Amino acid sequence: MNYAYIRCLPSDRDMAAQKETLGTHPVDEWVREEEYQINEALDALLERLGAGDVVYVHSLVTLAHSPAHLMAVLEQVSEKKAVIRFHREEFDSEQPLSLTLEQMVRMFTEFQSETVSLATKTGIDRAREKGVSTGRPRKKDKNVREALRMYRSNLYTLAEIREKTNISKTTLYRYLALEKDGEE
Repeated sequence: MNYAYIRCLPSDRDMAAQKETLGTHPVDEWVREEEYQINEALDALLERLGAGDVVYVHSLVTLAHSPAHLMAVLEQVSEKKAVIRFHREEFDSEQPLSLTLEQMVRMFTEFQSETVSLATKTGIDRAREKGVSTGRPRKKDKNVREALRMYRSNLYTLAEIREKTNISKTTLYRYLALEKDGEE
């Protein structure tokens, strides 16, 4: 059997890019993972793999969410005598790689960096869904208003404004620019 394994990613929520890429391969069955850090569909696929089966994935990061997870998946696939073909990296789990040490380290460094980035984006998305605001908290309005009043009076230095209101020069200038643009 030839399987295509696709996973919901923050950059490809509907998995359209993965479907397009893997649609060029001889796929008998599509296996979809609806959430980035959940592996139920992958685990079920690994259970039913048989000798000679091929799993097509878009990339390392589509298959696994950490180096340790990748290693565990590759071990299971090897035990089943199946093969995983990685489209972006242009290799599979069966063939020896002809990479220099630098190329190999670069590839795994990029993989690890991507997995951390995806986990962070997924966490932020989940927090937003629960109504949690993300990012740097806004300054209290009364402090901003006081800083703007002090600035406009031309009686205070930027250091004095900062000391009294705890509003930085950068924040003050940002609010002044917003006012100028009519946003506040």
